[in-house]
Amino acid sequence: MLDLILAWAHLDGALSMLVAIKFGLEPTKAALLLGRANGSDKLKHLQTVFKFEGDEKSAAQMKSLRKAYDNNVAPRNLVAHASCRGYLSSDPQMIVFAKFEAVDHDQMAIYLQPIGVMQQSTTWANKCAGVIETLTNLYDTKPA
Repeated sequence: MLDLILAWAHLDGALSMLVAIKFGLEPTKAALLLGRANGSDKLKHLQTVFKFEGDEKSAAQMKSLRKAYDNNVAPRNLVAHASCRGYLSSDPQMIVFAKFEAVDHDQMAIYLQPIGVMQQSTTWANKCAGVIETLTNLYDTKPA
């Protein structure tokens, strides 16, 4: 679970830096502007600026990354925002989370998350962070 959270934090930082570079902002100003914006929103901003610049290929890449982001972020959100209560004794690969969320008038939410899904989410976040860092290095070049 720690690997999952750290991978997504790395991705979040990489996205923030790319937003700063593409909008021509110093990192401290971008941090103030972005606040706690989620990664999906950052990818949407990047898509918008690439499209504005006429870079349809990069805009499409950001749109694709955003869709993949939205499809892979749920395990991160569950680990970050729910209480881990252990695992199912009948299936130790299934982790139990309690979330402060009403399901019915007298029931609270319980979620089951397979370890394999958390591992896939971690792997995806690490790969995406690599792609974003490559783009950041590409766009963070200054003319000689």
